[in-house]
Amino acid sequence: MDIKSQLRVSAPVLVMVYAFTTAILSIVIFLGIEHNIELDHFTQDPATIMSTPFYLGFFSYVGILFWCASAVICFYTRAILPETTENIRLRSFMLYSGLVTSLLMFDDLFLLHELVLPEIFLLPEEVVYLIYLNILFSLCCSLSCGNSTKRIYCTCYCSRNDRCFSVC
Repeated sequence: MDIKSQLRVSAPVLVMVYAFTTAILSIVIFLGIEHNIELDHFTQDPATIMSTPFYLGFFSYVGILFWCASAVICFYTRAILPETTENIRLRSFMLYSGLVTSLLMFDDLFLLHELVLPEIFLLPEEVVYLIYLNILFSLCCSLSCGNSTKRIYCTCYCSRNDRCFSVC
């Protein structure tokens, strides 16, 4: 394939990637200006900004790398599995497992269950755990059914005294 045809094929993907990157950077710059936060706080490593030792949070970073590697393996496995009737359930499992793993990775990376959801959205940490448990339980139940027409829906209920339970 020559350069022109390669560029013609990859141009739409490049435009989407650059548009997405530009949108994210614009949002970061806007939030920084709006809330009087220096751009360095968005772009530099936390250890550099806070002048802490480089090894601070080492195991947390390694854990995030493992989450990311696991999600990539799930998505890649789904992508290379042939689209046959025998692989439908396995491909679905790989997709949903990759999505759940990505959710847990972002939770670990941005401290969603520890800081963001409890402090900004006033959602207790226990409720977040219960939601994650329901997601995992729903994934396991929906993929373990032998008949694809059976669906199991799990919901999370919280009472006024912060007692939570799930019902399937």
